[in-house]
Amino acid sequence: KQVIGLGEKDLDVLVAATTGRNEAETIAEQAKDYKADLVVVGSHGRTGLSRAWLGSVAEKVVRSAPCDVLVARPVKDKSGPVLASVDLGESSGAVLRAAAREAAHRKVDLIALFALDAPNDVLPYGMLGPFGIYVAPPDPQGHDELREAAEKTLRAAIEAADVRAQVTIVDGRATQEIVTLAENKGASLIVCATHGRKGISRLALGSVAEAVVRHSPCSVLVVRS
Repeated sequence: KQVIGLGEKDLDVLVAATTGRNEAETIAEQAKDYKADLVVVGSHGRTGLSRAWLGSVAEKVVRSAPCDVLVARPVKDKSGPVLASVDLGESSGAVLRAAAREAAHRKVDLIALFALDAPNDVLPYGMLGPFGIYVAPPDPQGHDELREAAEKTLRAAIEAADVRAQVTIVDGRATQEIVTLAENKGASLIVCATHGRKGISRLALGSVAEAVVRHSPCSVLVVRS
């Protein structure tokens, strides 16, 4: 063990070195052995194609770790809000409470976000008709009702979690809207959930959490529900 000074506190740190063919799997196994509550991994903050490249260690750790994972990225402005991305499912309470703790610790605002996950780039009706494909135009009234229901449900989730947060409902695909809002608001942290699936479904690519980890401009705390 080593003692590391951190501000006014000293931390007892167990330093361990291990080997393994797969970094992410080794980290996940160590987290399980130590009964860890949180795994913290770094991200290199690349841009462009290298940022979108699949298979980073951070993404694989998010996919395989038995506990919450913090993917740390450097940010210039630490006063930005914490963004809690909820899906209005069973994980919403855990995400909101974790985000509220982080916002309180950082002394910043908390924004609770729900994306309707409806494409905002629907092709004009009939455009694909020659190919036998018809995309019905969106129903404005139905969309407004869906938005109102989502806001009501999100406010209820915030109240049930006993936290205070700004409510934001956006149209569009979840990953894109989460990252865009984080960039526009200068967020210092995004908090989202992964559902802890096992087997093949656990290894499947394309989850919102992994995509957010890949594209986020700031650190991401992934809460395992």
